[in-house]
Amino acid sequence: MKDSKYFWVDWLIIALYFAIIFAVCAVMKYRKKKHPSSNEKEIPNKVVGFSIYATGLSSITFLSVPGTAFSGNWMFAFGNLTICFLTPLLIYFFLPLFKSLSCQSLFENISKRYNLSLKRTLAFFYLLYNIFKISLMIYLPASSLSLIIESKTDDYIYLFIIVVGTVTIIYSYLSNFKQIVWINFFQTFLIIASLAITVMFLIVGSAKINALNFGEFIDEGKFLKSSDWLFSLTSASIPIILISEIINTIYLYGCSKDITQHYISNRKIVDTSESLKTNGIIVFFMVILFYILGSLLWAFFKHKSGYEINPDHTLSFNGEIVCDSDNIVTYYMWHVLPVGASAIALIGMLAASQSSISSSLNSISEIMIKNFLVNSNEKTKKLIRNFSISISGVFGVALALVFAGLGVGDIFPFFISISGFYSAPMVGIVLLGIFSKKANATDAYVGLITGLITCFITWTFSCKFVPGKHINSIYIPTLGFIASMLFSVLTSSFRRHPVENYQDKNIFVCFTKMQKKEFKNVQLNIFYHARYKYYKQWSKFKNLFLKQKIHVLPYDEYKKKKLKNRL
Repeated sequence: MKDSKYFWVDWLIIALYFAIIFAVCAVMKYRKKKHPSSNEKEIPNKVVGFSIYATGLSSITFLSVPGTAFSGNWMFAFGNLTICFLTPLLIYFFLPLFKSLSCQSLFENISKRYNLSLKRTLAFFYLLYNIFKISLMIYLPASSLSLIIESKTDDYIYLFIIVVGTVTIIYSYLSNFKQIVWINFFQTFLIIASLAITVMFLIVGSAKINALNFGEFIDEGKFLKSSDWLFSLTSASIPIILISEIINTIYLYGCSKDITQHYISNRKIVDTSESLKTNGIIVFFMVILFYILGSLLWAFFKHKSGYEINPDHTLSFNGEIVCDSDNIVTYYMWHVLPVGASAIALIGMLAASQSSISSSLNSISEIMIKNFLVNSNEKTKKLIRNFSISISGVFGVALALVFAGLGVGDIFPFFISISGFYSAPMVGIVLLGIFSKKANATDAYVGLITGLITCFITWTFSCKFVPGKHINSIYIPTLGFIASMLFSVLTSSFRRHPVENYQDKNIFVCFTKMQKKEFKNVQLNIFYHARYKYYKQWSKFKNLFLKQKIHVLPYDEYKKKKLKNRL
């Protein structure tokens, strides 16, 4: 362990990071007042892709994913990589659907497809869910930072919660959405630098103590085990992880406002597609890096003298427990990395937390304005935005203080439990509206209620206070989604005719390779696009996709019809 008398250098660097964030926000706000049109330019699609990644990443991922690899193996990596192979699905199906429905997210189509009351009900649940998520994203880094303070009391966790929460709320308050996108872009580089530095020092340190034995990794099952592929209600398995994460990915990139609000940063759908591709590439390499970090931490502390990994996956130093698996990353960064490198590594963790919180706070303000205060003037909307950011941030900090007092145990299953209660019924209702012609608001409410009840029952049997074997919490979103879809489809099947507000006009546009450049510069309103050479493949599935009447037109014919009839 390094000499504690030099820790003040690390704290000084962290304080400097907070000062830079405030300075950047102040300068951007001043430039916006001085030159109102300075931020009206479109944001580059690569920048948007980095911001999407920073929004999807949080302190929960930053600390819990390496902690999962430290205490277990790489089994959950399949779930974390779900977005990589779902990106083509999002680009070729969901993004055109956003354009055809003229909405920023599928969540906004609920009022058109069902009714306004259902949309407001889900918006209310969205606000509650995001406040819970914000509180967890504040609590986890504050809890980790408090553990690095050698004190006999736990009072430091409350101080860190207030500091981290206040700083994030203030700079979210000072910034508009486009400014938050640029800040997230720079924070992504801090996150990458943090992980790179930590992994580099881990490799060097592990090599010095002969801890890099890949045969030991395989023998101890630190990569994968054959039992990881088997279904079990009491433990997670790769198939159920994939199903759960597919549901979560559809929610995040199709319904969650904090990510889908990035889609309007670029007007052309091809630019948004590039942003999603950039996000998918970053996710792939960063997930691998996160799991390498967790595995290297296990190897390092197993062979490092004075340290011992206990059966409950806690870490002991000279016989005294110093941290658990969720805080193993922070412990290594602070106590093992040299002065200066520790601060940079911890800044990456703080950046991961703040990027997600700022985007969530901004999405909360947008949900408030577009669902409850639609007819307000611009001045009132600005006041409501500032008020909603402030009050939701304060509630998030207050709830984080409650978590600090009660303790939430293993943070990753707890977060899955909370997210499953909202994402599973939400995805069920949205997909029901897309694929079913007969479903109406009553069927959607049936799906919502049965999904919530199923999630609650599954959560109850996953808790320790229930005697006997416990269901793994990974089943909460999966069973909730299945119940929501099953009951809503069952009730809608008794209806003979489609509902009146079902969207039934879609145009599938085919364009040749020579028209690709021209296509990029044309703004289309209602379309599904593909290259002409893929036309035959698409035509086979056009009647299955959305079960709608899809009119297939060549690009030239569509352009003429658009100019003539203003489609």
